[in-house]
Amino acid sequence: MSTGWSYEQAIAYLNSRTNYEKKWPTYGPVTFSLERMRRLNALLGHPHLGCPTVHITGTKGKGSTAAMVTSILRAADLKVGTYTSPHLVNLEERIRLNGEEIPKERLAAILERIRLPVEQIRGIAPPPHPTFFEIFTTAAFCYFAEEHVDWGVFEVGLGGRLDSTNIISPEVAAVTRIGLDHTHILGNTHARIATEKAGIFKPGVPVVSAPQERFAERVLRGVAASVDARFWGVGEEIALTNLRRRREGPGYVFSIRTPFAEHTDLEIPLVGEHQVENAAVACGIVDVLRERGKADVPESAVATGFGRVEAPARVEVMGTSPLVIVDGAHNPMAMEVLTKAVGGHFKWKRLVLLFAMATDKDIPGSLDVLLPLADEVFFTVTNSPRAAKPENLRHLALARGATRVHCDADEPAAFKAALAATGPDDLLLVTGSLYLAGDLRGVMLETLAKP
Repeated sequence: MSTGWSYEQAIAYLNSRTNYEKKWPTYGPVTFSLERMRRLNALLGHPHLGCPTVHITGTKGKGSTAAMVTSILRAADLKVGTYTSPHLVNLEERIRLNGEEIPKERLAAILERIRLPVEQIRGIAPPPHPTFFEIFTTAAFCYFAEEHVDWGVFEVGLGGRLDSTNIISPEVAAVTRIGLDHTHILGNTHARIATEKAGIFKPGVPVVSAPQERFAERVLRGVAASVDARFWGVGEEIALTNLRRRREGPGYVFSIRTPFAEHTDLEIPLVGEHQVENAAVACGIVDVLRERGKADVPESAVATGFGRVEAPARVEVMGTSPLVIVDGAHNPMAMEVLTKAVGGHFKWKRLVLLFAMATDKDIPGSLDVLLPLADEVFFTVTNSPRAAKPENLRHLALARGATRVHCDADEPAAFKAALAATGPDDLLLVTGSLYLAGDLRGVMLETLAKP
């Protein structure tokens, strides 16, 4: 008698499906099919409709904003499922219940159950068939429905309009900062990318947005108006005031006023003013739910939730002597935000950079931001098949006038070499990819813990 799939069997099956995170296809409604997602979920009893949801898109800050919303809802004693991507270390990180990763055996059981409808679709429909991301997103729907969560917080994987998460019917949609990322897929202007992001807007469903570039904001507000969706934008309908540094520890104190409520002297323990902007979006999301009577969240839960929030690999301090910071920034806009955040919080004598990035990102633009600040650079490669070769990164750096440049395809060795080159008063900045942060996280914790 079968005892069900092991975790290894389930992951092997999942990895046998097409994975667009490893190789980008042509972008369109065939390869990224919402109808395919709807069919798959219909065969499973519509688990995507199993709980009220929050939907978050954007270029920069989606994960942090999702973490903040989750933290506030949990502080209100609500049961919260959170779906984000990509992961840092473990695949299970993407599906969390009250902050805890989905258990491996539970994921295996859900994936085994999803296999039958996937194979049904493969038997009757032409390719492409359900993909890695579609199946895994469906697993999150199933898990949250089975657990009867009070709220599901869903981060868009790519774009918005055609993303697998876009079959949900959210109570509020949100857009964090939009920048020029995935331009070969989503478009090469802020306005075109905003059009893709606005694809998650639903009739009558309120929208909360971070401050945007002028043309992007015009698109977002226009699409919202076309579907009769109320729009709260940070900087206009939502006011962020009294921003200052915390007296003790990293982070900020600030006040937020939304059309629903005024929140004073909120605190977040995160580095970078961009996180305060993300907090304003998160606060707007929660206040939309409160105003509409959708969630019972007392004012105290807003403050408590912000105070407890964590954001791994977002200007995360891994060591202090020397100063070691890791961040998953992977485009020029994110690099500018990162360098501003680090420069505003820390001081150092020399900056040593450890860098890796995917070939589909704006590598030259990112290097143009970072290299002028770096005294020494180490290039490496992540475990992603889309990762740029260290030798190619080195050539780009040399062409930009960098002199102390090294490369090593062995990530742990590259980290240890970069650390050895970092003096006690220096900064080692590890950035360029969330994959890099995830690959090295264990090595950094182990190495930096040694006396």
